[in-house]
Amino acid sequence: PSIVIPIWKEPIPGWTDNINGPTGLLIGAGKGVIRTMYCDDRGYADYLPVDIAVNAILACSWNFIYCKDESRRVYNLTSSHEFKVSWREIIDLG
Repeated sequence: PSIVIPIWKEPIPGWTDNINGPTGLLIGAGKGVIRTMYCDDRGYADYLPVDIAVNAILACSWNFIYCKDESRRVYNLTSSHEFKVSWREIIDLG
């Protein structure tokens, strides 16, 4: 999947057990500790909440088992098609 971030809705909205990876970056930007970042500010990171990723894995597994899907499909779950946020927007919104 995309870069997996903390929970969106299930079971507790926003829950996380660490501040590693993008979570730490977003918290640092929100608190004003991180004021600059070396990146292409027009680029974007493809974030996906962990509850969405787990639900997709369960749905794909169900499809394989119960629909007798013998084709060995490959699924790629990302959010950027529906929800694009540039690095500039992330830092500006903090």
